[in-house]
Amino acid sequence: MHPQLDQYVATTEFAFHLAVSSDGLLYTQGVGPVSQTFEVIGGDDLVAQCEFTLKTLDSILEAGGSSRRHLLNWTIYLTDPQGTGEIGSKYLKILPQLCEFVGSHAPTATAAGVSCLFIPGQQIEISAIAKVADS
Repeated sequence: MHPQLDQYVATTEFAFHLAVSSDGLLYTQGVGPVSQTFEVIGGDDLVAQCEFTLKTLDSILEAGGSSRRHLLNWTIYLTDPQGTGEIGSKYLKILPQLCEFVGSHAPTATAAGVSCLFIPGQQIEISAIAKVADS
């Protein structure tokens, strides 16, 4: 599945899809705060980066016949360039946004610290697995 999203890099040049559906499940690629011109949305503000990422994830889920209510699992990658273990504090900073996004339909979650992500300055990336709504 490769929907065109106005706000997000959705290029087939990478030979990957934004999501793949199989056996009633939708698997998304890692979604981050990256514009169509490969710039980080939200500057160095993690909350703003998370907001854009969740908005984009929402669009991908919807295009794939699912929704945030059907999330089963997500992995939240947060940068920890110095290896200090600061992802706990970063995760707590965005936890209210994550909870608001899923409401009472909370999926399982993994938060992982990584030294860097695709674009310099990018602090967050989320990949998800969701049930397709009519399955």
